[in-house]
Amino acid sequence: MTTIDKTEPREAGGGAKPAEWLDPLYASFLRRVCTMFALHRRCPHKVCRRANACATRHVVCYQSMEAEMQPIVQSIVARIWRRSVDAGEERDVAPAYRDGYLRRLAREEEEISRIRSGDYGGDDALTAYQLWLKYWAERAWRPGGTQSRLTGGEPYDPDARERDAPWTPPKIVRAQPVPPQAADAAGSRR
Repeated sequence: MTTIDKTEPREAGGGAKPAEWLDPLYASFLRRVCTMFALHRRCPHKVCRRANACATRHVVCYQSMEAEMQPIVQSIVARIWRRSVDAGEERDVAPAYRDGYLRRLAREEEEISRIRSGDYGGDDALTAYQLWLKYWAERAWRPGGTQSRLTGGEPYDPDARERDAPWTPPKIVRAQPVPPQAADAAGSRR
């Protein structure tokens, strides 16, 4: 086990807790979530800070903050499922999960209205999950890290790329060097 596979001590006097094994697909998803929230900027591991993204194999940043991040990840999964259903792509999920997603989304809508009304106070009094609901939950977020560009702007024009292309200088082509054998043959003809 390397130092990258250990989390920071969770309680005083304890040693570093070994990182739990995560399914590679789920770990990939969690790395994107951690990168989206820029957790890598304060990660204790150099590999994440150098890569400017979450880069540890078992998403150690997430595991060290699992209590705060778990409700946010569950919300993201429920919203991805909802978007796929709205797009007509019925995902193969168990009925219990489907009901859980619907209950979670209904609870979150109520919570968002309470947060916006100011029942909890300002941003300083909100938890990480409540801040997620207030600022991020309603944004168009996709698993690839891109946001929807269909919310405004101009319609797609395929010829715009050619018309608005910036000027590029012409390519300079240098003369090819003459091989030594050809130079000897040209010199002996004179």
